Amino acid sequence: MKYSFLLAILLAPLFTNAQPVLQYDSALTDIFFKEDISVYPWWIAIDDSGRAASIFEEKVNLNTSQNRKRIATSKCVWFQDKDSLYRDTSYYYDSKARLSGDTLFLDFYYRSPPHYELWKAIVYKGQLLTGHESAPPERAFRSKAERAYHDSVEAINPFLQERVILNKRQYKKGDLLFAKIFLREKGAEYAYRYYGVLKCTVE
Repeated sequence: MKYSFLLAILLAPLFTNAQPVLQYDSALTDIFFKEDISVYPWWIAIDDSGRAASIFEEKVNLNTSQNRKRIATSKCVWFQDKDSLYRDTSYYYDSKARLSGDTLFLDFYYRSPPHYELWKAIVYKGQLLTGHESAPPERAFRSKAERAYHDSVEAINPFLQERVILNKRQYKKGDLLFAKIFLREKGAEYAYRYYGVLKCTVE
């Protein structure tokens, strides 16, 4: 238990806490929680005729473990503050929740390539630390040099407002976690708002 807390403290300098709000709701609902949506990896595109294309390969084999569909663990709807008609919805299977002692770690992808935006959170005894990473999932790196470059990018939190609602106060490994995540970027004219839902098994 004490080691998980020390881990959270050691990671705290990487997170900028802009007074995020943590709430709980055992009756948390969203249609996504009842759906199993399969998605291809971000580098796979399917055209109107059903043919697959990849940014990495000329010929795509959708039956390989790398290219196959996966069940989405999160959905994110995002739009500009001053233009609610401009919105996009994306599904991700990279978002996850993991538990170390009493400390819960959340990874939530909220923007598609080329942005690779990842929102990270640490939850410990009702306290919430948040951070941000602009880097693709590990499988997307094509070389050690690219991996090193993204590892060197400083974690900066671009959000003015952050709110998280969890369906439970305490989890154990194997539990199904439901969460709603509300994010608003800093900025006056072109700030974005994000509404995300997370559904995954706690690792």
